[in-house]
Amino acid sequence: MTLPASFPELTIRREGFFTKIAEVFGYGDINFESAEFSKTFNVRSPDKKFAYDFCNGQMMEYLLANRDLSIEIEKEALALAFNSRLSAEQIEFNLRRLVEIRSHLPEYLFTQNT
Repeated sequence: MTLPASFPELTIRREGFFTKIAEVFGYGDINFESAEFSKTFNVRSPDKKFAYDFCNGQMMEYLLANRDLSIEIEKEALALAFNSRLSAEQIEFNLRRLVEIRSHLPEYLFTQNT
């Protein structure tokens, strides 16, 4: 999905074995007030403020309800990442989820970063 503003790189992935190994070597993630969210997801961005703005309360709730999602943002691109090919039905379903993710972003992000 193309966004109407440019943003710093941001990745949100499920915590896993490899993310834990990366943390040992100094590639730490950003932690949030929600212990459940921080335990479930690995969030990385060179801009912590943007990461906190993106992962607002509504977004954290949405992601905790959709734990299979991996999200990437770079400049104007918002994307979901998958480990395998998707069927046509899965593509349509995930396009709707992209729209839902966009709906949870605060509008001030788009007026500050235009």
